[in-house]
Amino acid sequence: LPTVTYAESASVHFNDDELKLIHFPAGHTDTDTIIFFTKANVIHTGDHFFNGAFPFIDLGSGGSVDGYIANVAKVIGMIDDDTIIIPGHGQLASKADYQAFHDSLAECRDIVKKRIEEGMDSKAVRDAGLPDKYDSWGAGFVSTDRWLATLYRGLGGE
Repeated sequence: LPTVTYAESASVHFNDDELKLIHFPAGHTDTDTIIFFTKANVIHTGDHFFNGAFPFIDLGSGGSVDGYIANVAKVIGMIDDDTIIIPGHGQLASKADYQAFHDSLAECRDIVKKRIEEGMDSKAVRDAGLPDKYDSWGAGFVSTDRWLATLYRGLGGE
């Protein structure tokens, strides 16, 4: 069991750097932490960044589609153009890469939300798919079909 816990944030000093551990609720799950290496200007996003791929949002463990996207936006507001990002999955990234990830998630969410409002069921949403630019995103851990099902459920479709 953990010996150190925190509700919102904690700091650890290591190798002349301060590591800020910040809790980001209702994203990937309800217990996510992003680590900021303040002196080095590096962050480790954990599962709040699947670089070039659809993320896994664990709806059964407190994860939330809108919360995930909001958390990514919040982190973007906390970093600068020189910040090095260590994603939970994928290659090292920049703020611009993280912004593109955010924008892609928001676009996918908006597509599915519109389809739900039009009365489409889960199968119809998945059958309609996403724009071709996301084809490679579904080749990873989370397929396009699984991502669309997560969005559908997470946005109240079922």
